[in-house]
Amino acid sequence: MLQLITSLLAVLNGRRGQIATISITKVLPRDHKRGTFKSEEIIKHTVANVIVGVNYENKQATREGRANGTKPAENQGLNGMEWEHFPFIKRSKRVDNPKRYLTVYTAKNGSESTYEMNGVELTRDEFVACTTKKGNGEGREFDPTAPWLISVQDINWLKIGGQVYTVNNGQFQAVEDEGEQEQATVTA
Repeated sequence: MLQLITSLLAVLNGRRGQIATISITKVLPRDHKRGTFKSEEIIKHTVANVIVGVNYENKQATREGRANGTKPAENQGLNGMEWEHFPFIKRSKRVDNPKRYLTVYTAKNGSESTYEMNGVELTRDEFVACTTKKGNGEGREFDPTAPWLISVQDINWLKIGGQVYTVNNGQFQAVEDEGEQEQATVTA
C-alpha cells in the first residue's frame, strides 16, 4: 500500500487545483446490501471529473457558507480521520487497519456510474432496490462543496494533465502509448 500511495503522490505533486478524471471500482460490502442480496456480488463502477489538491478552507463555497451561517463558523475536524499527506491523502485513525483515501472535490460534469450484480449490468433503480440507504446515498442531501473520499485501492486509472496513469504492480504508472491510454480508460 505504501508503494501505491507514494506513486500516487508523485503523480499529483505540483498539481493542486487541477481537474482530473478518475475511474473507481467499488465492491459493495455486505452491510450495504438488502436482505436476499447480501450474498450477491454487487459492484459500482464510476468515472468522475474531480479537482485534486484543494484545501477545503480555501474554497469559495466554504468561505461564503461560514460567512452566511450555512456552514459552521469553524472547521469541525476530520471525524475519525487525519491528514497523512495534505491536501491529497487522509487516513482513518483505526489502529488495526487504517484505510487511506484520496481527497477530491466534484468538478463540473460530475460523475457517471454503472452497476452490476454477479456480472450482469443493473439499472440505477435495480441497484437502489438491492442496496441499503447507507450504500447508495439515498436519504442524504448531496453537498457538492464537501470533499469526496476515494479509497486509494479502489482507483483503476487517473487522467490528469492529458496523461493517463494506471495501477501496475502496486503503483501508479504512466501509460505512454496513446492507443494504450485509450484502451486503459475504456476497459478499467
